[in-house]
Amino acid sequence: MSNEILIYENILPKKTLNNLLQFVLFNNEHWYGHASNFNSDKFFYFKDFSDNIFLADTIFQHILDKVKMNLKYNRVYANIQYVNQDGEFHIDAHEINAYTCMIMLSKTLQEGSGCFCTKEKKYPFIQNNLLVFKSSIQHMGEAPKEGREPRVTFVYKTLVQ
Repeated sequence: MSNEILIYENILPKKTLNNLLQFVLFNNEHWYGHASNFNSDKFFYFKDFSDNIFLADTIFQHILDKVKMNLKYNRVYANIQYVNQDGEFHIDAHEINAYTCMIMLSKTLQEGSGCFCTKEKKYPFIQNNLLVFKSSIQHMGEAPKEGREPRVTFVYKTLVQ
């Protein structure tokens, strides 16, 4: 796989998608103060789900069914961004076999709002899309431009086996 971003639409069944979003936002304590880079002062909300094996494995199976890559995850978490909580450009890992799998969990945002960005391109935030990319690609998540609802992503850090 090159430096392209692979996009898979409708990764989760609708009921699973809605239940997962509700679970992330309302049934789990998430904390403010997470940043894309260590020395950053651009903060947003975060919740690690790596210890919830049943949840992590269940959602990951949907990814494996679509992606057709021999992936194993080592971390799973949600990023939750409200208006003015942009991320910053960063990479997730340096390993050549490392891939990031990101589900756009919250509702589709208006054009130009909440985009997933690489240095070359902006990708619209479309609910239930899965983006798969090499973890060494510089990327960032833009916050929503307006409204009260957050931009929520459910992310797996993986390695090709």
